[in-house]
Amino acid sequence: MDNLYSESEKLKAELKVFKIKATKEKFILFGVILLLLVELVFVINVLKKSGLFGESKPTNPYVAVINFNKEITVDYINQIESKMESLKEDKDAKEVLIIFNTPGGSPSASDEFNAYLKDYTKTKK
Repeated sequence: MDNLYSESEKLKAELKVFKIKATKEKFILFGVILLLLVELVFVINVLKKSGLFGESKPTNPYVAVINFNKEITVDYINQIESKMESLKEDKDAKEVLIIFNTPGGSPSASDEFNAYLKDYTKTKK
């Protein structure tokens, strides 16, 4: 009888170990699936930002809006000017609206941008 009782206890202990291993494997599988989903969302966001996935230009005429919301520096002005150059080539962008909401910045960069705007308005309003 003692032998049967000890055999039953061994089986219960083995079953308990098996259940613990199965639970660990489920958590690991869940973690891997969750990690893959997070990675997929990250890749889709990167592709959207790069313009290769899911973004399209407006097909009707529109007014492009540029919001200055940072301190005016030469680097920031160069970024804005490159965006404005691409708008110059876009036939659907009929006009450009510039909103200045900046805390200030470099006077020389502001002067450079002023000269750029004077030249820019010769081709686009």
